[in-house]
Amino acid sequence: MFRDQLRAALGDEDPLVRGMAALALARLEDPNDLIVLRRAYDESSGRLERMFAAIARVRASPSEYPQVASWLREDLASSYMMEPVVQDDILEVLDGSRHPEAVRLAAAWRPFYFHTRPPARIRF
Repeated sequence: MFRDQLRAALGDEDPLVRGMAALALARLEDPNDLIVLRRAYDESSGRLERMFAAIARVRASPSEYPQVASWLREDLASSYMMEPVVQDDILEVLDGSRHPEAVRLAAAWRPFYFHTRPPARIRF
């Protein structure tokens, strides 16, 4: 049922809702959703939506990174203004993909995201 709500949100009028729905759908880790995520990316109407749809494709399958890399690098230009929790999410997906180029992209953006605050550290 939740998957159906997310798929319906891919058709929402708000591009940010569509992009976030794509990323949430990718987190459900159903390989059958990759086709839907590719379509969401192809139909994206702006930078933010396309960025989240690209991140969703990488989250769903790291092998998708080369297909979205050029637009993703360009679209990340506006991500330095996003809320820290969103920036953390972007880095988590790119680092977690274990795709060497995606990990390097995360490393390149990390200083811009954390220039006013250090990354959170867990202390035991």
